[in-house]
Amino acid sequence: MSELNWQELRVGMLKNGIAPKYARRTVLELKSHFAELKSRAIDEGLSEIAAQQRARSDIGDEATILKEVLSKPELRSIPSRFPRLFFALIPTLSLLLTFFLALFLFLAAYESWSATEAGSELAAWQKLPVQAWFLATCYLLVPCYALITIAIAKARFINPFWPAMGIVIMVFLGSSWAYTLDWPTAESSGAFSMNWGYSFFPRALRGDHDLQNYLQILITLAASVAFWRMYDPLREQPN
Repeated sequence: MSELNWQELRVGMLKNGIAPKYARRTVLELKSHFAELKSRAIDEGLSEIAAQQRARSDIGDEATILKEVLSKPELRSIPSRFPRLFFALIPTLSLLLTFFLALFLFLAAYESWSATEAGSELAAWQKLPVQAWFLATCYLLVPCYALITIAIAKARFINPFWPAMGIVIMVFLGSSWAYTLDWPTAESSGAFSMNWGYSFFPRALRGDHDLQNYLQILITLAASVAFWRMYDPLREQPN
């Protein structure tokens, strides 16, 4: 009879909603306790196999341990208890909040350099960080949120429906922004504008950047599917 299947025990806890940190801590504590029981049995004169059998008998099998852990609801993670709220609503609200915060900071920087004043042309090194900041906000924010959502869901063995729902909502909302930025020159003042929408929206609500939007949606969803298939949280962390 060998040691307990620690990996199977940890996965069983995660699949039943136990928070990863508690599952990892429980396995580490059980490993330490098992080793202590085995060492004590060997000191009493038992062979290694017999000591291992006694330690396993004393500590209990995987099913017994799992049942005891699951009897403590306070160990369950918030995502497993409220998957709709955590994966569908919170990421969407967080994305919008982050986007508008980034937009506010961008506009503050834009105004601080008198970017709307005629004749106040900026040097290239002044333009670059502002453009990079806003490009990252428009094109990298949604993929980052999607990948973080997947990492959280996979680490907790969450049913993929609600994470997928949240990602689709985020991609739909976050991939339809387009902006126009004209820096001031010696002859003209600068200008900045943004719009949001898709081609199936009424003319007043849609922009003329549909191909860009659809490509962004396809790329983000494809990257999300690939990451979901490839990411293995158990491989990334020690048992």
